[in-house]
This record gives sequence, C-alpha cells and structure tokens, in this order.
Amino acid sequence: MQPATPETVLATFAGDSQTHAGWERTHGRGGIVQAQDTSWDVRYTFGVYPLQQYLLTGRDGRLLVYDLAWDARPAAEGGQRWFAPAGSAPEADSSLPPWAAHAQSWNGQCAACHSTALRKGYDAASDRFETRWAELNVGCEACHGRGSRHVAWAKLDPSARESIAHAGFETQLTAASRDPFRFEPGAAIASGRGMTAKISDPGAELNRCLPCHARRRELSTAPALAGRVLDDYAPSLLEPGLYHPDGQLDDENFEYGSFAQSRMHQAGVTCSHCHDPHSAKPRAEGNQLCAACHEPARFAASEHHHHPLDSPGAQCVSCHMPDKTFMGVHARRDHALRVPRPDLSVELGTPNACNHCHSDRDARWAAQSLERWNIAPPANDLAGQLARAMAAAKSGTANARLVALGARAELAPIQRASALALLRGRLRADELEALRQFARDPDDLVRLGVACALAQIEQPAAVGGELLGDATRAVRIEAARALAGVRLDGALRTQQAQALEEWFAARQSEAERPETHVDMAQVHARLGRAADAEHELRHALRLDPRNLAARINLADLQRALGRDREAEALLRETVALTPSAAVAWHALGLALVRLDQRAAALAALGRAAELAPEEVDYVYVYAIAAREAGQLAKAREVTERALRAHPGSAELAALRRELQ
Repeated sequence: MQPATPETVLATFAGDSQTHAGWERTHGRGGIVQAQDTSWDVRYTFGVYPLQQYLLTGRDGRLLVYDLAWDARPAAEGGQRWFAPAGSAPEADSSLPPWAAHAQSWNGQCAACHSTALRKGYDAASDRFETRWAELNVGCEACHGRGSRHVAWAKLDPSARESIAHAGFETQLTAASRDPFRFEPGAAIASGRGMTAKISDPGAELNRCLPCHARRRELSTAPALAGRVLDDYAPSLLEPGLYHPDGQLDDENFEYGSFAQSRMHQAGVTCSHCHDPHSAKPRAEGNQLCAACHEPARFAASEHHHHPLDSPGAQCVSCHMPDKTFMGVHARRDHALRVPRPDLSVELGTPNACNHCHSDRDARWAAQSLERWNIAPPANDLAGQLARAMAAAKSGTANARLVALGARAELAPIQRASALALLRGRLRADELEALRQFARDPDDLVRLGVACALAQIEQPAAVGGELLGDATRAVRIEAARALAGVRLDGALRTQQAQALEEWFAARQSEAERPETHVDMAQVHARLGRAADAEHELRHALRLDPRNLAARINLADLQRALGRDREAEALLRETVALTPSAAVAWHALGLALVRLDQRAAALAALGRAAELAPEEVDYVYVYAIAAREAGQLAKAREVTERALRAHPGSAELAALRRELQ
C-alpha cells in the first residue's frame, strides 16, 4: 500500500471510460474517478503485481476499494487493462456506485492485514471511522512487536536473550536455524524436531501468520502478538463453500486453513521453512525448495511422478499444490500439499490435480492412471473416510463417522475440529460422551470445533458446560453463543452470563459489518430480547439496506411477534430487490402459507426450489406444499427428482412413501 503518485500508480488515468455493473466511469487525469457528475480521488495504491487496486476517498473516514483493478501483467499475457477482480458484479443498489457499497470499505475489510498496528477507530453510533496506523505498510512491528521492546531485549546479556521470548517470533526463527530438518541415514524424507504444530502453543510461529493468512473473525480491537491466538481471532474451519469435502481449497482461505491440514505442518514444518518471512518469497526455485527435505533421487524421478523430466508434470507443485485463480488474474496454490485423489472426484465431484492439467480427460481416466501405476490410495483410507463423512454431513446421516474421525490422532487438529463442527441433530449417548471428551482436548482448534457443533445438535447443554469456562476466548464465547437461551443452573449459569457478555464485547470489534449486528440480533432473540433484536437488525439494514440475512431475520422476528403483514411486505420487497435469492423466496412462501395465501405460497416455494435445488429443505417444503394443494403428480415429480440428487435424505424418502 502506497500513497497514489505518478510513480506508484500503474494504471492509465488518461480520460478513458469503462462501464461495469451498470455504471459508466471515467478515469480522469491526475487519479480521479468520475461517475454521474461526482468525483472520487485516488488516495492510495493497493498491491503491485499481478494486479493493482486503488483506494478512493469516501465519506466518514472511509477509504473505498475501487471495484475495477489494473492488470499489471505484460500486454502479451493479457495484462495492461482495467478489469473487475470480483468478476460479475452482484445485484447492487443502483443509487450508489459499486465502490461505495459497504463491503468495499478498506477500513474494515483489508486494513488490519496490510498496515502495522492498525486501529480501526470505528464508532457505531455515528457510523464513522477514525482509522490510525503506525506504518502504512506491513512493518517490523506487525510481527515482532513494539520496537522499544526489541531494543531493550538487544541490550540484555546474550544468555538472558536466549531465555526471554520478548515477542516470541524472533526466538522461534532462531530455533528453526539451530535445529534444521535433516536426513537420517538411508531416509528419503528429512526429519527433525522443528517447531510445535499446536495452535495452542503461544510461541508457535504459525500463530504470527494466522491473523493475516486465514479466514477468521476478529475477537478484539487490540490483538496481542503474544498469548493464545484464539483469544483474538476465530479462524474458519473447513466449512462448505470455503473448502471442498476433502479439504481442498474452494474459496480464498489465505493459506492457513490449507497448510494446517498438511502432513508437513503435523511434522513441524512452518511457514518460514519454505518462505522468507520478510519477502514471503520461496527460499528456493522450483523443485529445489522441496529437495531440502525430500530426497531428489527418490522424488524427482519419473518413477515417482510418472511424467517426463523437465515437464510441468514433473514439478512437485503441479501434483501436490494445484493452483486456483482468484481476483481474476492471481493464481494461488493450495497449501495442503496433498496427494491427488481423482477417485474422490469420481465419487464426490471434488477437483483433483490430475485433471487440473489434463482438462481434456475425466476423473475416471485419472483414477485409472494412478491404479495402473500402483500408486492409488486404498479405497477406504483415512483421507477418503474424512471426505465422504464431510460430504454426507449435511444430510445428518454421518454423525457416527464424524465422531469417530474426531478421535483420530493421525488427522490434523483442524480436520478433527471440522469433522466435529459438522455434527447435527440428535446424538446418541455414546456420541455425546465422546463429544464431552473432545471438549477437554488439549488443542484449542478441536475444542472450537466442539463449540461450533453445539448450535446444531439437539442436546447442547449436555456438552456445552465443559466449554463455558474454557481458557481460550474463541472457544468459550462460541459455546456461550450456542447456549444462549438454554437454561443452566448454579456455577454454569454464572459462567454462561459472563461468557455471553464477553461474546457481545467481542462482536463489537467488527461493529462496522452488518452481519455482526445480525449475529447479535439472533442471540438477543434467543434470550427473549425482541426489542434489542429488532434494534440490531434495523442497524444492520442502515449499514446495508439490501442485506439478505438482516431482512430474513427481521421478517422472522416480525412473524414471532404476530406481525405477519409486516413480514409479508418486507419479504415481497426483498424478492423484488434480490430476485435470484432462493432464501428470500422460501421465506416469502412460508409467510404466505401462514397468511393462507396458498396459491401464491406454492409459487414462491417453487421458485426457491428452482433457484436452489441443492437445498433439501427448500425442495422438501415445496413438495409438501404441492401435496397440500392437491397437486400429487407435481409433489411426486419434485420428490423423485430431489431424491436422485439427494439419495441419503430420510425426509424425502419418507415423503415418497407417503405419496405412493
């Protein structure tokens, strides 16, 4: 990030015009964006290669991320052009340019990871930022702590320095250089003590990287460098939409969530073993980087990779770190360093590295190739078990398998946590007992996975009490959120109240986001605080009038308060604003059922099922509505089609029997 000057701005601001998202804009000389008789100054540049973005001066202390970016690649590679890094623009309020939308605010979306010692300075009452930072870019203190502490440490006697981890990070890097991974006699893979792989260790190097290299929620307005990282951040687990069922990268995850799954991470390999921590560049080029720990005679041979030497397929990253392009032009590699699994592609529809290159072939061909080379993994190996269980989790039929996987010490903590977080419905007594044991696991992530499961199981109180007094903030406040409205007794009730208060305080660190206020409204509603819930939802809509979650939740609250006509009006307005949102049509359909507008309800529910056939609940409710309307043929057709797509759905199977 740099101030915008003729030297730092790569794009052409020469009076050219572009039209995107229904808005024509002119890139005026001197770094001006003009649209509909209004001008925005380009204040800062953001990034250099392969793309550069621009921050515009906005209202109330905001810096706005311009929705077009400059492709900095050479023209021969398709660069030197304006383009939309987010692809097609979402449905937007035409009264505001896309870059003025709430989600385009740099202060709350990007700033914390791209500047040093940032303080957002957001005031929720006035919806204004007074953002401050120590350095505009990422400087030394972002990772090493205050410079004054470093100076004081440097003045100590050398023996004293060894015993004081004044900010943690320097000592860990020194340990890495003292104890490198090394080859034992006859070994093809180097081994060594390395550094801890546990996120619960405050000194773990990965904890320095997590805040900016993970999808996560902020839990503090003033995060600390030392201490438990999950006191300040709650990283996303391997959630559908972010990851494929086998843990492969799906949406942007900024590396942490992938690397935390890897066998290398489990073995003690850290970010700085492969990357220079100051430039982030790999420490060596191509396969030479991997050769530091993997014997080239064994792994750089055609007998291992089954591709011609010096071909792209002979590169380690081609098979073990396939890339995916984000922001239009930025290819980023999956850091899970996994073995290609085309067999799971055949079974589950997940991507695989083989077909990433051999796009003219199908996954079955790739799986057969691995079998022919005698390198195909066993059909029911641990990775396959995890992928299948996570794929089946949504149907509620995989609880026993997910609990069993949570107990597998061979899996990475993030994998165990993610399996447990997908539990849902009513658990058996033995499954509840296992979950209680997992609630005492020494790894913070595993306990966070248990806390995430509480909101989806029918007996959260049977387990949640173990977590309300947890030593780690992310764990105890997630448990408190899940148990909001559940009556507890004695000391647990006191812990519940304290952890809930802490949860509300933590959410204030992201008060500029409308989804934060939706979260708080949901908890208020479960606590019986309808007025507080409505206040938060209306605040969310002031921040973003088109926010779907706020609209759906407000309509549901109005329904609970007996204000069905208000809910109907709000939902009709919502489907008009966002006609492709299946959730809005489904909610409208249910509201119309309650108002006894059966024909209109059936049409709305049908639209929801058409827009989101992957949502079993939408299709099921539509089939029920068709049956209730006397349209038995339609109900049977919808049910049969849905069962072909969701053969594991017990609800759909029962409905088919009823319709026969």
